[in-house]
Amino acid sequence: MINISYPVNRNTPLYPNTQELKISEYRSRKNGDSSNNSLITIPSHYGTHLDAPRHFCDEGVCISNLTTNGVITLKNVYCISIPKHADMPITSEDILSLPKEIFNAEGILIKTGFCTERLTNPSAYTNTPPWVTGDVPGSLRKLFPNLKLYGSDTISVSSPLHREEGHVAHKEFLCNVRQPIILLEDINLNSINLSLSPYNLTLYPYFDEEIDGSPVVALLWE
Repeated sequence: MINISYPVNRNTPLYPNTQELKISEYRSRKNGDSSNNSLITIPSHYGTHLDAPRHFCDEGVCISNLTTNGVITLKNVYCISIPKHADMPITSEDILSLPKEIFNAEGILIKTGFCTERLTNPSAYTNTPPWVTGDVPGSLRKLFPNLKLYGSDTISVSSPLHREEGHVAHKEFLCNVRQPIILLEDINLNSINLSLSPYNLTLYPYFDEEIDGSPVVALLWE
């Protein structure tokens, strides 16, 4: 198995205006309590995370609607390279160039290569990422009729520099009632081999609740 999720900590790069992870102590042996206990407050879109349709659609399904016993499993998941640098868009033209052999994909993970910036230049990673144009979801549905998930090695399919376009893209991915495409953002594809051999993908959301998104542990396996 290959873990493509990042560990969660206070140094996790954040999309602008995302609340920070907060950890506080609410029981302490030093204060006479029987044990040490911490209270953890974490945003639903923090680190490697899923966007459920509820994120942009009031009537959309939430995380608990997507899971079976707290788990989401997809087959025929392909990792495909679309190299992009800072502030470059992923367009329908890029999607139309994807290999036709993966027509049966339930999940597509796009490796832009920008994930290398996460450690070396976190400011660029969060503020000038590659981004997805609003017509991409429609092109994906036409080419991949079984598609359920789109993953990206960027902090989001949106960019702070193109917020309106990002809102359109999110809505086009998530708010299509007939075929929503959930989003897996901020994934680590640095060590993933690119091939036309499909992976299986298992996602373990931190919270199996009626919420708009959740940090996840994401595992690829053959």
